[in-house]
Amino acid sequence: MKDLILKICRWALTLLGVATAASCRVEYGAPHASFEVKGKVVDEVTGKSVKGVRIIPGYGYTYTDENGETVSGFDSYGSEVVVEDGSFELDGEMYHGDYEELLIKLTDEDPEVDGHYKDSTYVVPMSKIREASRKDNWSSGTYGADITIEAELISE
Repeated sequence: MKDLILKICRWALTLLGVATAASCRVEYGAPHASFEVKGKVVDEVTGKSVKGVRIIPGYGYTYTDENGETVSGFDSYGSEVVVEDGSFELDGEMYHGDYEELLIKLTDEDPEVDGHYKDSTYVVPMSKIREASRKDNWSSGTYGADITIEAELISE
């Protein structure tokens, strides 16, 4: 009798294990959205194209540290471009905050090219341009913008 009960328990546990494995669908990932930004960089006074500046997409953060001080900053999403002819295209993935807003940091790493432009951060309003594919349950779709950045000249 004891052997019969053990066989039934083993059979039931095996069946339970198979059923559990078959019913679970493993998904790894994090909520995100894709972005596509097309734009140009112009001098805010003359309207002429600006060359040689780096455009970095990212997000801002603010938190209070262990000393009670407020810390703010900017983190990159990893993709960036150097503007060669006044225009640029960016794409990548956003993982933080509101997908309807992207921060873009402009930095002038070669001030001798056409003047020294101020390092600045711009808020880019984004709108949904494509829905997510059915395969990606973590994606919120693709957001995009077509923008003109007016860079502030520090010196010639």
